Amino acid sequence: MLITPKYARVVPYYQRGFVVPAAFGVAKNLLRYLFRGFTIATHNPRYAAAAAYMVLALSGYSLLGAWAAALILGLAVASLGVWIRYRPVEARQSMLGTVRSIRKYRWGLTTRYNTWGATMRRCDTTKPDVPFPLLLSTRSTPYVDKLRVKVPTGLDPTAFQDYRGDLLRWAWGAQSVRVFNPIPKHQTVELWNLIKDPLTEPVEPFPPPTEALPKAGLPLLKIEDGTDWLWKIRGGAAHLLAVGISGSGKGSVIGAIIDATRKAVDQDIAELVGIDPQASELGMWRHRFTKLAYTQEDAADLLEQTVDIMNRRTRSMFGITRQHHPTPGDKMRIVIADEALILLDKTDRALYKRIDSALTKLLRGGRKASIVIVLLSQRAELDILGRLRKDVPVAIALEQNMDTDVDMVLGRGALAAGAKAHLITLPGEAYVATERGIIRGRFPHYPDDNIKAMAPAPGNEEPANQPAPPGDDDDMGFA
Repeated sequence: MLITPKYARVVPYYQRGFVVPAAFGVAKNLLRYLFRGFTIATHNPRYAAAAAYMVLALSGYSLLGAWAAALILGLAVASLGVWIRYRPVEARQSMLGTVRSIRKYRWGLTTRYNTWGATMRRCDTTKPDVPFPLLLSTRSTPYVDKLRVKVPTGLDPTAFQDYRGDLLRWAWGAQSVRVFNPIPKHQTVELWNLIKDPLTEPVEPFPPPTEALPKAGLPLLKIEDGTDWLWKIRGGAAHLLAVGISGSGKGSVIGAIIDATRKAVDQDIAELVGIDPQASELGMWRHRFTKLAYTQEDAADLLEQTVDIMNRRTRSMFGITRQHHPTPGDKMRIVIADEALILLDKTDRALYKRIDSALTKLLRGGRKASIVIVLLSQRAELDILGRLRKDVPVAIALEQNMDTDVDMVLGRGALAAGAKAHLITLPGEAYVATERGIIRGRFPHYPDDNIKAMAPAPGNEEPANQPAPPGDDDDMGFA
């Protein structure tokens, strides 16, 4: 049997126009679909488990009768119950993702001709001479569908960036589509399709953590899938840089950090020290700080003292442990520097060199010595942020003036991946660049009355013991 135009669709593009057996084209496409199905099954253990239980049930019925098949099916139901009992979040997201995958993405039952392959072709996510990207799995929350996609060999996993995210948003009727967690080594990306935005309403402060410094991290902001983003302050990527224009919500970032570390400070295993050149933002939290610096000279002294603490700890750890463990006598030190660009002003070159040297040492070696640096700024300036960004693992972009500032703060490619911080309209809304990718979230709001009602840190119960307010001559040199 020879190829005719009627059967030309089963033949790859490079064989069209040639006379080949139709069986060859059918067999090749069949093998391709089997391989793609096997790939999907290996990335979805629940599919493989369901198939295995079905095979065992059919084999048991043919060999031992209905009782064996019923026993195997009962075992499958029990396994499902154990999964739901001990991993409820994973089970809920996987099952909801399966339903949405069938209805909306993989086969498009709710929209005619909206299958996965057709959508990929229409949105130009691949070249016409290669297979379209493979949808491996779908996990869903009430707000976001997370699609794990394998990109064909030879294509850049960032092929979903740029304008394709907007095309997919229109195709799927989502509020936004962003590329999250690209893994070039495995040729996979994760698409986050926002179905319903949970960040439109103000975020309430998080409840106090049950543990002072949990290894999983402390909640800082609520992200768009409805969960909390955890700041890995202990032994993780702790140093943090937040940049946003005036009124964008930097006070909420400070409040979230101070509130999250409240239990550690109250248990006397952590302390807060601050640098406040404008003598305004950290002043509301004065009762929670051990020290506050208002001038460049005092800031240099504070940072150099922190370097001495770091050096002492690293020497005492030599040959014993690789990570410092905070204790009441040897506390974790969290340095919060408001308006970091003013701190790094170059008017006084000697002070600038002292601060720059100390800050560089702390950013590069402070993590293992339980020293955390938090930098905040109103402006995104390339000559300063370009250096700091290399040593700060967590960057936060609040509202920005221009789209070019987004990549400056979050790193190259952030804007193309969907981090549109220049379009932010909600106070406290931000994009966070972590080691896994870029996420969108919103920080809690802390009214002045709530701040004043918070209990003082140990040793600050008496106002006289709290850091002194700035003097008349305490000035960083800003206009």
